[in-house]
Amino acid sequence: FAAMLPIPPPPPPPPPPPPRAPTVTSQQTSANHIPRRATLSRRVERMTKCLGWRDRYQLQDTCALSCGGISLEVDQIPQSERLGFGTGGIVWDAGILLIRYLEQRFGERGLTGKRVVDVGAGTGLLGLCCAALGADVVVTDTGAIMDLARRNVDRNQNRIPGKVSVAELSWGEGEAALNPPFDVVVASECIVPKLYPIEPFAATLRSLSGPASMIFVAYEHRIFPEYDPRERFAELLQKQGLDIAVVAEDELPPDYPCDDIVIWSITHQNSTAQCL
Repeated sequence: FAAMLPIPPPPPPPPPPPPRAPTVTSQQTSANHIPRRATLSRRVERMTKCLGWRDRYQLQDTCALSCGGISLEVDQIPQSERLGFGTGGIVWDAGILLIRYLEQRFGERGLTGKRVVDVGAGTGLLGLCCAALGADVVVTDTGAIMDLARRNVDRNQNRIPGKVSVAELSWGEGEAALNPPFDVVVASECIVPKLYPIEPFAATLRSLSGPASMIFVAYEHRIFPEYDPRERFAELLQKQGLDIAVVAEDELPPDYPCDDIVIWSITHQNSTAQCL
């Protein structure tokens, strides 16, 4: 009787496994996809470069560097804030980045024939570097730090093609005596609201410039509990009729990476400024 029963058909074969995704080699990697290992490697490289130049000069009695092919050296006052000289007694990292940016942007002697004013100059190094690029510069600050600025200008005057003078300037008053507008206005590390009010600083940038002027400000971000200094500064500039833009990272010197320092390019809202 069993032999008369039909034999069931064999079960269907199992479906084939799904095809494996092709292995993406480094040559095939999409421009929009960066492997984690490569991302980490770039971060480490960036951090290493950053540590290589940050805080290099702040504990030294002098700061020596070359700008536009000219060697400059300025005296410093380490821990100047504790000694009553304010923050201007040393060369801060934001100032170094701004110097290298101006050097890269304008090149050797690229500021020849231009009038430049350095606001809150401290040691005077930023203004001296502009003079090394050919500009005639007025270095400004106020108080006891003025003697340091004068000494550094005298020390380097014979090395540079541009002329440099030193003038005392309290923000928000006395700008007319400097005969504005200047072609270029530069400032570094002047936005420190726990120490200095930034409202008169913004007004001074407006008073020293004109529609054809270019203004460059370097800022290292620090937490201030009452407000974000970046937002507050932008609001103050807007009230002064000035526009602000961050210089893009790919326009900054590649050997000076940093995440907490920005350079702002500032112009009048009716600006006629062109690349010098």
